[in-house]
Amino acid sequence: MAKQQHDREDLLREATALVVRAELQLNSDAHPVVAGFRQGGEASFYFGFDPVFQFNSERQLRRAFYDGRLIKAEQGALIALAR
Repeated sequence: MAKQQHDREDLLREATALVVRAELQLNSDAHPVVAGFRQGGEASFYFGFDPVFQFNSERQLRRAFYDGRLIKAEQGALIALAR
C-alpha cells in the first residue's frame, strides 16, 4: 500500500472525535480532504497532514497546522508557533 494512501486511512481512523466524517475528492488532481464534525458541531478539515483547520462551535478558527506551523487561538488572538 502506498504511504500516501496509508496516511489518509490513518486520518479517518484516528479522527474518532469527529462523529461525522468523510473523505472528499475535490478534483482529480488534488489530494482528498477529510472533513468532519465533533459532537457539538465543531468542524475540522484535513488537507493531508498540512494544512489542517479546526474550528470551534462559533465557527471561529481554533487551531490550524499550516506550512509546518501550529496556529492557535489564545485569548482572542491567533498565535503561530514554528515546529
